[in-house]
Amino acid sequence: MPKTFEDKEMLPLPIAAVTVAEWCPNPDRENPTQVHLIIELEEADFSMALRFKGTRSLDKIINALIESRRRVFPAAAKIGEDKA
Repeated sequence: MPKTFEDKEMLPLPIAAVTVAEWCPNPDRENPTQVHLIIELEEADFSMALRFKGTRSLDKIINALIESRRRVFPAAAKIGEDKA
């Protein structure tokens, strides 16, 4: 079970946009080496970015999101399927 954040002060900022981008150190943009998850917040002067430099950390967040989705929204269609 994930840790709770009941003892932490949370800022209820709605998400304005989420962008996933590949990053490449070369100007030709071939052979990207990182995945960036950029979260833009409404009513905030900043965006948050998470850099994933390897598959292990990226897989951890993907799996955690999938597991939470299953627990919170059990009636939702499976990922990649339309709900009839």
